[in-house]
Amino acid sequence: MPVSSPIPPAVGQLADLALWETELATDPAVVESELVSRLRQVPDLRAKRGRRHALVVILALTACATLVIGGDSIAAIWQWAARAPQAKLA
Repeated sequence: MPVSSPIPPAVGQLADLALWETELATDPAVVESELVSRLRQVPDLRAKRGRRHALVVILALTACATLVIGGDSIAAIWQWAARAPQAKLA
């Protein structure tokens, strides 16, 4: 990623937000829905042609991988998502 890429700071802020919401909430399902609702607000600027996955799914997987393994590279996030059991991904 180029040095000017906003992805690392954004992922860090997302991780901080998720951890803060986890501390405030007693029900994990509430935290998940709040995180997903915030991720749905991110505009998808990709071209419609060739899209395979919804942006909210990609962002949620990125958030989970970052929180679970601390991976901040695309390769680490992809490897975590590829190896995660379906139950965990659900």
